[in-house]
Amino acid sequence: MSKFCQMAFSGFFLTSDPHDGQGPRTYYAEGTDGINFTMKGVAFSRPGKMVLDPSTLLIGTTWHLFAGAPTEGLCVNWHATSTDGTSFTLVGTKTFEKDVVKQMFANGIAAPRGYRGHTFTAGLEDIQAINSFSTTDGVTWTADSGTRLAVDTTTGKEGLVVKDPAVVRISDGAYLMVYVTAIP
Repeated sequence: MSKFCQMAFSGFFLTSDPHDGQGPRTYYAEGTDGINFTMKGVAFSRPGKMVLDPSTLLIGTTWHLFAGAPTEGLCVNWHATSTDGTSFTLVGTKTFEKDVVKQMFANGIAAPRGYRGHTFTAGLEDIQAINSFSTTDGVTWTADSGTRLAVDTTTGKEGLVVKDPAVVRISDGAYLMVYVTAIP
């Protein structure tokens, strides 16, 4: 099964597992209409390990990829870089932590004065929130103050979890977030 993750120039990054014993990995595909695309190959993999749900950011002339690394531990992220945005080299693992709670990196975007990465608290049933971290270089990240979104069970529209945020800046300068939740 594939999951659309992020568009980069005319390309897409997605997670797919061909069930060859090497685990899910990040593929790169190109297209011009957002519907039809052609697979170009593996952009990042860790043979025998899982690479899940990539998010990419072009910072200066370097592409940064962050993807889930569940085989390395709860809330651990792979960090890889690329000069061409189609083939990535492992930098290492990266743990994002806010208020001593580890986070999964889900979505990175350009923001005023740098870049912002949106994260969620995966696997922690008593703490469910979407947070953000800021960077100017893709290497050093600082937790932003406050919480972007916390589970709100009072409305009956969500419960148990908020995760996998996708954030975009719309034409009027506001931000739009789409996220996963459990609807009671």
